[in-house]
Amino acid sequence: MRAPMSWASWSLVAAWAGVWMLGASLAFAQTPPDPASGSPAPSLAPGPAVDPTLAPSASDVAVSARVSPDPSRIGDVLSYEVTAVYPAGLTINLPIGVELAGVEIVGVEESPAVPTGDGFRKVFTFALQRFEIGDASVPPFELTAVTPDGEVSTIQVPASKFVVDSLTINEPSPERRGEERPLSPDFPNEAMAWIIYGLLVGVLLAALLWWLFRRFFARGPTPVLVPVIPPDQIAIEALDSLEVRRVAMLERGDSATYYLDLTDITKAYIEGRFEIAAMDRTTDELRELLVKGDANLGPLSATDVLAFLERSDLIKFARVSPSSDEAREDLESVRDLVAKAETALRTAKAAADAKARERAHSAGEESA
Repeated sequence: MRAPMSWASWSLVAAWAGVWMLGASLAFAQTPPDPASGSPAPSLAPGPAVDPTLAPSASDVAVSARVSPDPSRIGDVLSYEVTAVYPAGLTINLPIGVELAGVEIVGVEESPAVPTGDGFRKVFTFALQRFEIGDASVPPFELTAVTPDGEVSTIQVPASKFVVDSLTINEPSPERRGEERPLSPDFPNEAMAWIIYGLLVGVLLAALLWWLFRRFFARGPTPVLVPVIPPDQIAIEALDSLEVRRVAMLERGDSATYYLDLTDITKAYIEGRFEIAAMDRTTDELRELLVKGDANLGPLSATDVLAFLERSDLIKFARVSPSSDEAREDLESVRDLVAKAETALRTAKAAADAKARERAHSAGEESA
């Protein structure tokens, strides 16, 4: 008969059984839940809450610029690269009609937005030329940033310095050369001197005779007096021309140029009628001028004019595409603005003339 197991043997068996049960429980805990079984998956702790106010803005944009080659020579085509690195959610655009004082813009290229992991990178490449020697710089200008909700802001591009050398390529170790023999004949040459003096006197006499003939005998053309065209007539004719071109411009997607012409017509009328330098000012500069009271639009509402200019800026710089009806309504609103101003000005002038006649009549009765 087999001898019974000892206490040590039973302890060893119990230890192996415990290790096996611990391994089985760990394997079961790591096994993913079966979708067919209907058992719920373990819940995960919620992540940190996202602050909805942390939206991308123009302050998150990094802009750098550089000019190459540097130094360069007169007439070389320079590559001016402006790189903008910005977060997702923003759109970076180059405003229409950018001008850089001191350099000639030959061409502009805009690269597509390239993902960088945390955001995007876009490069604007200008082809420039400069025709003056010495130290130079590309002046600062602004890019526009558009948020998803349509808010437009600007980012300042810093100035970039560069140097322009002459066309002459100096030798590494120049040496002074001997003086060359002059090509002119040896002086004094009296015959040549008399010829030169005679030519000078002849030119002076011919000029004097021509002046006397024009002064006493020849009559110049009668000056033509060009009539002054009123600002409202200029604006109406420009609006009629833009109305003819409106459908074709919108069909080819040229809404930015359409609204650029429309705002130029509005600013030209304001400048001609109210003597405000509006053509050379941005919408923000006009707002500051009107708020301070340094300019007066007469019968027009400054709020309405600024609202129209801001809407036009959004279409020009943010590249928002308006419908054909919206474009036509904006043109008619400018036409109504001109008509309203002219009617109010004529009414005010008629009242002032009537009051002046009344004062003159009263003064005549008193003197009599």
